[in-house]
Amino acid sequence: SSGINAEYGDPLQDHFSRWTELRRDVHGYEPVLSTTKEKALQGLSVDDADRMKDRLAKLQDRYNKVREKVDENHTMIGDVHKGVDDIRRAATQLDGQVERAAEQMAEMTPLATNIPALNNQLR
Repeated sequence: SSGINAEYGDPLQDHFSRWTELRRDVHGYEPVLSTTKEKALQGLSVDDADRMKDRLAKLQDRYNKVREKVDENHTMIGDVHKGVDDIRRAATQLDGQVERAAEQMAEMTPLATNIPALNNQLR
């Protein structure tokens, strides 16, 4: 289990943290974009305003695509992070089961060495 932790734990947590920060930043631009759109249209002629609206619509579309991709990647890395945590827990449980089995085997060893002697006594 420590191998899983060392190999995937910290780098995965760092990666997840970076995606969380990026996601927060990208979502933070939504009000900025909205305010920028309002200001960009102020004082423009009708023709210029129409052209600016087209540009702003393209900008909004690009922003929406970036936000969607960041959200998808954040969700995906979150799922991977959860999977690694599940594997860590399972590995820890398995380590405990192996230790208990080894202890039980150690307890049974004296009994097992006496079985041939017991068999001879039964004959």
